[in-house]
Amino acid sequence: MAEYYEGAQIMISALLSSSAGDRMLHTRDHGPLATVVGDEQPLGVRRLLESAVSVTPYLQHSWSARENIAIQPLSKRAWTLQEYTMAPCIIHFTQEQIIWQCTTCLASEDNQYSIFDNELPETPLEKARKHEPAYNDKMNPKLSRFSLTKIGWYDIIEKYTSRSITYTSDILPALSAIAEQVNFYTQLSYCAGLWKGVDDTFYYDLLWQTNKRHNSPIRAENGSPSWSWSSIRGNIRFPDWQGNFG
Repeated sequence: MAEYYEGAQIMISALLSSSAGDRMLHTRDHGPLATVVGDEQPLGVRRLLESAVSVTPYLQHSWSARENIAIQPLSKRAWTLQEYTMAPCIIHFTQEQIIWQCTTCLASEDNQYSIFDNELPETPLEKARKHEPAYNDKMNPKLSRFSLTKIGWYDIIEKYTSRSITYTSDILPALSAIAEQVNFYTQLSYCAGLWKGVDDTFYYDLLWQTNKRHNSPIRAENGSPSWSWSSIRGNIRFPDWQGNFG
């Protein structure tokens, strides 16, 4: 999966689709238009479109030109997280407009952004990819590797498990591309959603807990060991204190 999405020129994101059977294009909703009467002819002005915030988790700040809106169907699916994370360029089809996203910027048809919005901050995993030559030291992986905390693994798990998944047998496969990347940059050993290596990482990984503010968690019955978060269908979180682990 990582090779497919990383190697792609562009990924097309049907943001309104809730399943593989849904269509990509929908009737556009521009909302009400205000009419401004000029000297020669009326001018139609539409409201500020909001859909750009829904394609990225990074535009949720008070200085954003857009207010946060409800997450769209495609972004609720577990499988799409690794696709979104791996793809270098994405074209999002929303109800209102088409949005372009790459590793450095966000752009849309209406072109209405604050000066901060079109410069996307890097995710921890993107930072790891940029610094890969400096950190991929096979002679001394302990000194050169990224930690799980710095690479954003725990944050990824919390976001991933908040999404819905149809088949619980897919819980680990739907994250496998990201796990491959984390393994490459940390040099840790993957074990059913947890990591073994230096600094007692595995022991910290066992401290996962269910987030009861979301839907009640249930047993996944997917063959995962009971000590792994992947044995649960529901939102998982890790303690805020992470010490020197991971």
